[in-house]
Amino acid sequence: GQAVDLLAAALNGASNAARLSIARVLGAIARHTDAELVAMLLKDPSPEVRCAAVDAIARLEADRTPEPLHLAVADEAPGVRIAAARALGRSRHETVFDDLQRLADDEDSRVRAEAVGAIGRRFASDADPRVRAAALAELNRACEDEAPVALAVVEAAYEIGGDSLAYVTPLLSRSEPEIVIGTVRCLGAHAPDTELEALLPLVSHADWSVRAEAVETLAVRGFRRAVPTILRRMETEQDDFVRNVTLNALQKLEG
Repeated sequence: GQAVDLLAAALNGASNAARLSIARVLGAIARHTDAELVAMLLKDPSPEVRCAAVDAIARLEADRTPEPLHLAVADEAPGVRIAAARALGRSRHETVFDDLQRLADDEDSRVRAEAVGAIGRRFASDADPRVRAAALAELNRACEDEAPVALAVVEAAYEIGGDSLAYVTPLLSRSEPEIVIGTVRCLGAHAPDTELEALLPLVSHADWSVRAEAVETLAVRGFRRAVPTILRRMETEQDDFVRNVTLNALQKLEG
């Protein structure tokens, strides 16, 4: 308590760097009785300080969504809204869904990515079918979004598996190699053998890293039906790294 009082007194006239340090320490040591002091930091002129305040509030109020966190959802700084989405995703209270949906429509793709990822991890496997359907609908919509948001969908699907796989499979046709590779890994980790057919066209993908990931994944899964496709690609493969990966994959699949 004495430490909190000293820190609170030091806020007046402190520099941005000092206020940020104070906010971070308060985030680690503040008690429920200090919530009003921490909430006051959400009015700080520095976005970095407000971000630290959001993290602190999330720790203090893990079982509910306090009003200051609702305010952070509408903060003018994208970094603060990202922190709010992260905090809402960690909250154990069910009322966060509406706020996360709001952030999933944010003008900043980084905010949308954080919110979509939180929605997927928190609600895509929810016991309530209505909540689960709404969460999966958000993932489906996000698949058409910018790369950071689509990647957030892939990362969430990798963690949760289940019904979310149906929404990430179309991402195999995206132009960004990192999204395609993430989707391949997701399917490799969770998809049943019947759905691994979707990876076969990627053996001849224009990007070498996608080709290598697809071949490796098919081999790790022991998907022997891929052998003819891989052999045909081997006849024209020019990249030495991919050729080595392909040879190793064929040894696994045919051995």
